[in-house]
Amino acid sequence: MPPRWVPSVTRLQARNLVRRESDPGDRRRKLLWLTPEGETLAQQLAGPAQRVQERLMAPLPPHEQALLKQLLARLAATPAKADGRIPPRLAAPDWPAPVQVHALCTARAGGHSRAP
Repeated sequence: MPPRWVPSVTRLQARNLVRRESDPGDRRRKLLWLTPEGETLAQQLAGPAQRVQERLMAPLPPHEQALLKQLLARLAATPAKADGRIPPRLAAPDWPAPVQVHALCTARAGGHSRAP
């Protein structure tokens, strides 16, 4: 777990929403599990979270929504380094051309390009 996550996980644990255990295969790693209270809260928040996501995605046409979801899934699946940093380059043959990503970001920013 990246060190910057520890305070948030500690707060969730104090509210009895998650439990933290050492990984039996590697005691340096921690495993996180939702408690029954955490599962209940996650179920209660699923509907409101879906509505927020729909409002955020509404300005994008369906093909751009699909592209954004694909890009976010790729980022989420990218393993972080031990220090929590993401590798600087994601090499994949099906990665969209930079101009497509730039166009998507520019369109979302109201036609103005923003520096990362």
